[in-house]
Amino acid sequence: MIHRGLILWVLAAAGVAFAQSYGESGETVDTYQGPSVLSRGGSSVAGERAGRLIDFQFWGDVNAVYDSGLAGLIVGPNGNIESSAGEAGVVVGGGIVGTRVWEHDLISIDYGGDFRHYSPNSYYDGTDQFLQFNWRHILSRRWSLDVHDMGGITSLSYGTLSYVPLRSADVVGLPSNLLFDNTVYFEQAGAEVFFQKSARLSFGVGVDGFLTDYRSSSLASVRGVGAKADAVYRLSRRQKLYLTYQFSRFDYQHAFGFSNLNLGAAGYSVDIGRRWTIEGQAGVYYVHTLGLIQQPVAPAIAAILGTSYVTTTADRRIMVPDGELRVSRRFKKSSFDIGASETVSPGNGVYLTSRSESSYAHYSFVGNKRLTMGATVGYGSLSSVGQQSIGKYVGYNGGAGGSYRIWNNVHSEMRYDFNHYTTETSGFKQNENRVTVGVAFSSGDRPLALW
Repeated sequence: MIHRGLILWVLAAAGVAFAQSYGESGETVDTYQGPSVLSRGGSSVAGERAGRLIDFQFWGDVNAVYDSGLAGLIVGPNGNIESSAGEAGVVVGGGIVGTRVWEHDLISIDYGGDFRHYSPNSYYDGTDQFLQFNWRHILSRRWSLDVHDMGGITSLSYGTLSYVPLRSADVVGLPSNLLFDNTVYFEQAGAEVFFQKSARLSFGVGVDGFLTDYRSSSLASVRGVGAKADAVYRLSRRQKLYLTYQFSRFDYQHAFGFSNLNLGAAGYSVDIGRRWTIEGQAGVYYVHTLGLIQQPVAPAIAAILGTSYVTTTADRRIMVPDGELRVSRRFKKSSFDIGASETVSPGNGVYLTSRSESSYAHYSFVGNKRLTMGATVGYGSLSSVGQQSIGKYVGYNGGAGGSYRIWNNVHSEMRYDFNHYTTETSGFKQNENRVTVGVAFSSGDRPLALW
């Protein structure tokens, strides 16, 4: 597990070295291209904090941590899932974040990782790693290329991934709504090519591949591929309208089944003044799922078979609505985002192809001298699309924290996270809490918001 974390450290460092050596003319402020659109990742750009692109900064921290309610894949003598009453330990971490802009290129990196040890109980020792990389290159006056990669490791059902700079519903490779504190390896990579036909009209095509691997073979890992195409029309300098088509396929490991998804959607984005951005998308999924379900049998047949249920294949086709809305407000030293989405996800290892609903609100503040703060709240739910007779998963999470410059580049920091989730069928309910207090180092001439 640790060696994969070290690989992410090396990849992040290599990316920074490449960006730093690419040229001496790099800048950290991009020219205004109008509002973003959700079909092309929206505002989910690596290398920014508080709504602004920043130059490369490194950070590291050491924290005392207290976690309660951690749920492993363990069933106790009473037949219930066991969870920890409380675990105290230490977390050592660090990261790299930043963006460089040249005449024809933009490179962004956002990496954060930590290693965690509890004493005296080391069962929940582990690592959380996250790396996001974006490279945009102008091929010619009309053609451009976007290459992106996102991956990492998480062994907690909350925490690190609550604050990553991703708000786009098409990032299906990022594990979410997890039921257990069990190690997960994930990655999503792809590329898009854009053609600027005129000052107002552009077209894009892209491909993606993703994987989510759970260390426990009791959970269903998944492999996926996708392709998409869109047309974007600029109504004005601050307004864009677009149409998009996306195809995705989910193939499950350690479980029988697959899903093919076809999505058609339309979207609109607008900048209101210099501070507000509104992005919205609406459409419909056509989902084809193949899996296993249990079916009741007639009493007479049950008497012969010795069971009242049989397992059979379920081949279903269903229409599922798609929708996403995001509102962003950029201040001089901070940013605020609120959003909601309804989409189809590959599930969480227990739930397979699922209808996913989510909403969030996030605030980040970066002071010029000493203080940074961040806070987030979120909601998520999963309900099976065709393959499983299983109740709804519902989860709520939230967190807040801050750092204060003590001396030069040394900061004190504190953070609190809360995660609550439940399942309707079994009534399984879990409450998890985390408190961290420690010191951090950050390069640069101002504190770095770690969210």
